[in-house]
Amino acid sequence: MSTPGFEADHELGIRAASEREQPIFSLGRVQYALSASLFRLCCNSNQLLLALMDGSGPRLVKIDLTRPEQEDYLEIAIDPSLGSSSRGSQPIATVLHSVFSDPSGRHILISTKRGDVHYICLGWPKEANGHRRSRPLSKLKGVLISSVAWHPSSYTTTDASSHPRSQTACDCILGTSDGRILETRLDGEVENARPFSKGAHDRHVKTVFTLPDRSPILGLALEVWSGHTAAAATASRSSRAADKQSVAIIATTASRIYQFVETTQDSATGDVTMLEGLALRYRDSAPRMLELPNSSSHSELHVHRQARRGASPSGQPVTASLAWLIAPGTYMGRVSLSNQEASDGIIDNAQLLPHPVRPKNSAEAPLSAALTEHHLILLYSHALKAIRILDDEQVYEDTLDLRPGEHALGLVTDPINRTVWLYSDQSIFELSIDNESRHIWQIYMKRQNFDAALAFAQTSIQKDAIMTKKADWHFDQQRFVQAADYYAQSSSSFEYVALRFIDKGERDALRNYINTCLARLGKAEHAQKMMLSTWLVELFLSKIADLEDIALSQSHTSHTSNIDLERSILEDDLKSFLRSHKADLAQKVTLDLLISHGRTELFLHFCEVNHDFSRIARHWSALEDWPKVVSAISSQDDVALYYQYAPSLVKHAPREAVDMFLRQPALEPTKLIPALLQPLAVTSSSRIHVRRYLQYCLDELDMKDSAIHNGMIALIAGAPTEAEGDLLYFMAVSQDNPETGMPYYDLDFALRLTKLNGHPQAYVQILSKMGLHDNAVTVALSHGDLDLAKIQADRPDDDSLRKKLWLKIAQHVVEREKDIKAAMVLVEATDTLGIEDVLPFFPDFVVIDEFKDEICSALEVYSLEIERLKIEMDEATSAAEAIRKDIEALQSRFVTLDASDVCQRCSQPVISRHFYVFPCRHSWHADCLVSEITRLSPPHVLRLLLGLQSRLSVASASAGQASVPEARAGAVAARAAAAGVSGLNELRKLIIPDALVGAIVPANGLKLAQAVNEAQEAPSVGSLAKERAARIERIRTQIDEILGSSCVLCDLSLLNLDKPFLQEGEPEM
Repeated sequence: MSTPGFEADHELGIRAASEREQPIFSLGRVQYALSASLFRLCCNSNQLLLALMDGSGPRLVKIDLTRPEQEDYLEIAIDPSLGSSSRGSQPIATVLHSVFSDPSGRHILISTKRGDVHYICLGWPKEANGHRRSRPLSKLKGVLISSVAWHPSSYTTTDASSHPRSQTACDCILGTSDGRILETRLDGEVENARPFSKGAHDRHVKTVFTLPDRSPILGLALEVWSGHTAAAATASRSSRAADKQSVAIIATTASRIYQFVETTQDSATGDVTMLEGLALRYRDSAPRMLELPNSSSHSELHVHRQARRGASPSGQPVTASLAWLIAPGTYMGRVSLSNQEASDGIIDNAQLLPHPVRPKNSAEAPLSAALTEHHLILLYSHALKAIRILDDEQVYEDTLDLRPGEHALGLVTDPINRTVWLYSDQSIFELSIDNESRHIWQIYMKRQNFDAALAFAQTSIQKDAIMTKKADWHFDQQRFVQAADYYAQSSSSFEYVALRFIDKGERDALRNYINTCLARLGKAEHAQKMMLSTWLVELFLSKIADLEDIALSQSHTSHTSNIDLERSILEDDLKSFLRSHKADLAQKVTLDLLISHGRTELFLHFCEVNHDFSRIARHWSALEDWPKVVSAISSQDDVALYYQYAPSLVKHAPREAVDMFLRQPALEPTKLIPALLQPLAVTSSSRIHVRRYLQYCLDELDMKDSAIHNGMIALIAGAPTEAEGDLLYFMAVSQDNPETGMPYYDLDFALRLTKLNGHPQAYVQILSKMGLHDNAVTVALSHGDLDLAKIQADRPDDDSLRKKLWLKIAQHVVEREKDIKAAMVLVEATDTLGIEDVLPFFPDFVVIDEFKDEICSALEVYSLEIERLKIEMDEATSAAEAIRKDIEALQSRFVTLDASDVCQRCSQPVISRHFYVFPCRHSWHADCLVSEITRLSPPHVLRLLLGLQSRLSVASASAGQASVPEARAGAVAARAAAAGVSGLNELRKLIIPDALVGAIVPANGLKLAQAVNEAQEAPSVGSLAKERAARIERIRTQIDEILGSSCVLCDLSLLNLDKPFLQEGEPEM
């Protein structure tokens, strides 16, 4: 059954292509003028060899078809005496019997009717006349050669550069007119090429076989192939077996065909000749022979060697086709060279093909034949025909365009270049062959030999037609799985093929077909791939369900194990399909399909293939299979999934959850804190693992985040009371924030937790860290922990606070515990308290016998302290008196000046005006000193001088003795206010030396002093004037102290050593 419409479409396309094709065969005359009558033509390796004969004698002309303008003439060295016209002798023109050339075209044999054999090697040098001359072969004297077969190596050694010996040597076998088969080697060594030398070129000539009836051997074929028979291979594995070759000879006479087969030693390996073994074998035995009636004495044997293209029906590799032309017809067969025993023949599938009947002359037999790869060419006297070997159909016929008196002679082929030539006595024709295998595929397809048809198909249309036929044939043969494969490789309608399989109920074949179609789709056909993939998943699931139903119905039979195995294989195939086609499947649709069929395992597998671990985790979470939830989450890197399932996992599988958290470095522990510390999750069983993770964050990750530290505090503080030691240890080793000096955990949060969970020691420690030492001591005492209270009392640095805390402890001991001895021990334990500090806490009527010693000791200590203080006071009084005397001595100190002493700044005599003299003997004019101090002093001194200058101006104006005019005093004050903004240089400009010197020089200074004294002595002067005068005196004294405090040259200059010589903005000298 064929696909409707498809075959017709293909045939229309093929027929249209055939109509446009050029003919396979076309015959054309070669434009070459013969100089004499053509006797024989040979063509090998594009070398045409023409044997011409006329009254002057035979001659040979070689034409290289690659350079047809160049002709090479070859002379046949025939004794001129043989050309005598006397009675009983033949003319020279009729001397030639046959001419042969090897496949390379280099070796030429000429046989004469008188029994002489001449040899020409194209590697010989030319004679003086520019021609090469033949040499007679003495060992073949008297032999009439009727056929030659060349060693198969000649067909592959046409490249002389790679096989240099092929130019001068050639192995061959010769068929003679007296029924003998001879073996020889033609050796055309140059040094042996002497004219008429005897025995030089035929080094050995041996008889291989002689036919019993001595009939002329008209055709020969020689086949040699490596290897040995199966029996020989089993019997011997030695290295010698590898040197063996199988040799076969086909020989034909007018009516018989002989086959000789033998495994013999390669002639190239030693002195033993190539066919010696074959000759020995058939010395006493007859070869395989077939006789056919032939009314004519003419026959031709043709062997066409072809490239191996597939295999023959018997499985043997085909290497050659054979055609034996006789009068009744052409005996056709194939030469098979594989595993042949010595008694076997090498001709397979042989049949006698009758000659086509010609209406004009039905009795005419072909003159000659040529064999191509697929056609037999027959030459008649006036026509040329081509028969297709495969189906015996005549595909070509053409009438020969012969001149009057011209006679067709024969056909020759070039075995190397696959060209066919026809020659007559006057012309040469070339039969052009254009793609002769173009229709072979159709014949093989009709015979259902689809593999061979595909081997010969040349276009995609042809291959598609073959594949469709092949699929239809397998479908008709109920081979549905194979048909599915072939349908998928054809262009058959997908819907049509799918419906055919559905109608037949062949779901397996349909699945195979869809799978193959899917594999052939391109990347861009995403929609088609998605639909086919989804359908395939449905078919897989349906098949698995069917197998399960069958297994349930046959649960008590022995076939259950096979069904389970098949189902398991199908599930594995489906898993593999889901994995390889995940990009083609719509994820949601596929998951719905798997769930609807109840295939949980496949559902999870597809989720895993698509890295949909969230769905896997959700599935196992619904089933509360927490270890598998952990496994699913751990298989991916999305941290959001970790955070999502952390609460449930910490609650139900804390160990696995924490192990998972530790394996994932990308997690942010702060985001896990709510899950780790949720009230329902932090149970006795999970507390250990949660604490393990938090400890990892602190120790390994060195986290400073307060959330982690608070979480650790919350976790430990929420533990039973006996775990308070862990809390205290954590607080002791916990690091402090270097910026704040406080722990990283929140103290208020920790304080509330420790109080709520009853951890008094930790509670006191946290109060102490918060600086609430008073509260810490109170809480410690409230819990009766006196030692803890003592520790907290010693924490403050403030002595008064520390004493207050110790007093609180003492008061607690005395008033609450009524323990006087303990109070005394407390006093002895610290240096902060004395007995007098705790006495107020004692009851009014307490007996002092128990602590009278302590009181006495305290009184003694006080006495010693009072004595020490008295000594220190006396020493201070003595020191004050000594200082007073030094001050009085300084007031009377003087320096002696010479009249030649000059000012350090202006170099003028220092006594010329008011001056200052320092203990270092440096002297300065007052105004020069002010200027130098202004230049060298730091900014704060300049601001102080400027302020004094302004205040002095204001005060002098109020007293009526202004050293600076009032208007100028206001300007000075304004400039002083702006000095801080204008810079240091502007500040120096604001200081007026005259204003400062005027306050201290004798002229103005005496007036100021007199005004001040008058203001103080006048009884009528008010208190306001007195205060103003005192203020002026203080300002003057401050100015004088600044100016005379130290020598500018000795002290201030040292402070400016690090300054540059040139200040910013100063020009260079």
